[in-house]
Amino acid sequence: LLAGVGDLEVVKDLVDSHCFLMEALGVHLRSLVEAMDNTKAELQLRVASSQNRLLRAEVGFVMAMFWLAAAGLVAGGYGMNLHNGSEWQTAGPFDALKPSHRPNFDGPSWVALEVIWGTTIGSAFGAVLMAVGLYHYGVFIW
Repeated sequence: LLAGVGDLEVVKDLVDSHCFLMEALGVHLRSLVEAMDNTKAELQLRVASSQNRLLRAEVGFVMAMFWLAAAGLVAGGYGMNLHNGSEWQTAGPFDALKPSHRPNFDGPSWVALEVIWGTTIGSAFGAVLMAVGLYHYGVFIW
């Protein structure tokens, strides 16, 4: 059972080399785990950034639909067969262009044109103003 001094030195050297290799392996594994954690954090940031871009795009689409719906509400109100007083005003820009064979030809009245242009310009102005406001508050990033 007694081993020689030389055998003990060899065993000690083998244990030391294995301990050194295990420590190096542990350091390497810790660096791999740290790299995996960093990669996971980077991927989570990319996903969050993509979600933020999608949410900003959604807000923009919702605002665009809001202004289209507002214009559609006005157009729908004037497109119904309701009497609002505007239909009695027949003077319009096309009165001088009445054809002689159609004396009852009435083009759009000035009030109808004001509603059409007012709705169009108001909706466009509101949409642009909303986009500028959303850009100012950081929702849109060009």
